[in-house]
Amino acid sequence: GERLNEITDSQYKLVNETILALLQTADQEKIDILRVAIGTTLEIFDLDSQDAYFLSRLVRDISVQEVRFLQRSFGIEKVTLVVRPAEPSDVAFEIQIDTLDGRLAAGLISLGLLAPIGGTIDDLGTFRFTPVAAKLLTLLHSAS
Repeated sequence: GERLNEITDSQYKLVNETILALLQTADQEKIDILRVAIGTTLEIFDLDSQDAYFLSRLVRDISVQEVRFLQRSFGIEKVTLVVRPAEPSDVAFEIQIDTLDGRLAAGLISLGLLAPIGGTIDDLGTFRFTPVAAKLLTLLHSAS
């Protein structure tokens, strides 16, 4: 009760949007993830309004499978979508486009959690995790 009197506008927005998402799902795993997000939001005191906006959209739209994929692959420096796998690489995580992981990576791209590296022709189809991906993981830190 006391903590609710001291939350910032950004925290309020994120908690409110997360509760709305919670009311719109029947998936117990997603409900558990959203509950963690609500609890964590109350502990994030430096949440700015832009982060609250993006994170509220992410917690609403991300699937449980996408959360699990993000959690297990976040530390990888480069994610490359390929038609056929090449030789194993220490630098990049190659994912075939037509697999479940490929579809999950595509979902993270559409959510803005993976962004193209760009730069050279060799980087085509290669992505890295965005700063908002790290913020989302922090928000969902104990949803495992």
